[in-house]
Amino acid sequence: MGAISIGFDRKTDAQNWGDYLVLLYTFPSYSIHPSRFPEFKYELCADKWDVSRLEKLKSYDFRVSPEANLAYSRPRPPKEPRKRKTISQQLST
Repeated sequence: MGAISIGFDRKTDAQNWGDYLVLLYTFPSYSIHPSRFPEFKYELCADKWDVSRLEKLKSYDFRVSPEANLAYSRPRPPKEPRKRKTISQQLST
């Protein structure tokens, strides 16, 4: 077990990622505080992090929302063509 720290420019981004990682990786909690690094304004910190999952964490692009990362990581099922009613069907209803 170890601790991770991820830098963000917006606090809401850090909160969204923290909530996402709690749900996805079930680590107990996280905290957000002003960053120690000049490149970022905020830091997301999580203790008791399983370092074996670090490779997966490194694959995420933290510059975009967690939902965008999730959408890119899963193939979407093909959409079925929309069934349109004919004019006679529309008039009969």
